[in-house]
Amino acid sequence: MRRNKLSFGEEEFIKGCTKAIIKKDTSKHHRLYVLKNGIRRYVAHDNPNEDLVYENGELVKCICIVSKEFILDFHYKAGNDDLSKPWIRKGLLDVMKHGEKVAETLYK
Repeated sequence: MRRNKLSFGEEEFIKGCTKAIIKKDTSKHHRLYVLKNGIRRYVAHDNPNEDLVYENGELVKCICIVSKEFILDFHYKAGNDDLSKPWIRKGLLDVMKHGEKVAETLYK
């Protein structure tokens, strides 16, 4: 079951992605990772193929990626009015929820 309150990393992910979507800034790929201790960490990468890795070389679990194409798609769909930011936030929350399910299967 999903908790109601978002973590700091999740809020930062939503803020960073929302800003990029509103401004149509496709210069970075935005990712939300889950560390082994459960902490969620937001990272914006210049390189779309860059992943976080632990010192032992193991990949850090990525639960959500917002790419250039995603930013452009959401930018045009969200429009430019008072409802744009709430619509983007809801969309990102839905994508994060789906990403968590996919990550559970992928990282087993």
